Amino acid sequence: MKKIYLLVLLTVFSLAGRTQSASEPKTLFGNISFENISFVINPYSELGSIGGSEKFSLGVRGGVNVNSKYTFGGYYTGSLNNVRPAGTELLTGYMDMRAGGLYFEYTLLNEKLVHLTFPLNVGYGEVQWDTDNDEIEFNEENFFTIEPTALLEVNLHKYVKANLGGGYRWVSDFNYLNIDANDLRGPIGQIGLKIII
Repeated sequence: MKKIYLLVLLTVFSLAGRTQSASEPKTLFGNISFENISFVINPYSELGSIGGSEKFSLGVRGGVNVNSKYTFGGYYTGSLNNVRPAGTELLTGYMDMRAGGLYFEYTLLNEKLVHLTFPLNVGYGEVQWDTDNDEIEFNEENFFTIEPTALLEVNLHKYVKANLGGGYRWVSDFNYLNIDANDLRGPIGQIGLKIII
């Protein structure tokens, strides 16, 4: 039995060595090239709604891009304006929404001047009723969120791209004041700038 394990181990080492060129030093896993890996920062603005009231948010995605096609990383977004959903007219204050988590992005035909890219945000969010002087405390309500988007992207420079498009926000079920998941679910619009480092 020990001979079989030894034979398998020697075969693995032999195959790993054959995939490397003769001029490179031999390593167990080959020489990893960082030529096709870059870092991406993507600030963006988003327009959506909460209970029929417009919600304007700023967000940022950041991650590692491989072969100018696949990006993996994290994101964060938060509302900027004072959102007053239907059914909250008698309350003093406004609704805030925040979300963060992981994202994956696939870019199609990146070498073309105009091309498509498909970011997918998957994370955890919260809504909270706020007042400017913190006189009312309603805590917050948390939910799971998924935002698939399709963006038209233009190469402005080798390291800078502008994008514009839309998608859909889905959130898990919750109830908070007079707001529920259906008040957050719906189409979203995005515009952003992708910076490659």
